[in-house]
Amino acid sequence: MQSWCPPCQAFSPRLAEFYGHVKDQIEIEYISSDRAVVDFEGYFGKMPWLSLPAIGTAGIKNKLAQACHITGIPALIVLDATTGHFVTDQARTA
Repeated sequence: MQSWCPPCQAFSPRLAEFYGHVKDQIEIEYISSDRAVVDFEGYFGKMPWLSLPAIGTAGIKNKLAQACHITGIPALIVLDATTGHFVTDQARTA
């Protein structure tokens, strides 16, 4: 998976491997910080999970980033799928 973001290049393959083991129990939704749609398509096209559309979702992305206190990428936030409540913003290190 190629990306303009070196930390993402290192993290995404590890997350994809983890996801392969737990995909029946969890869902991941990619929220892009890619600089262009072509970058999004090239990077997301290799991912095994869902994503917000690359176009027309900047407002949603910004609201989520503010609500979850996202300050850098990659970030991995856990939300309860039933309630939508915030669980942790430390999932990347875990």
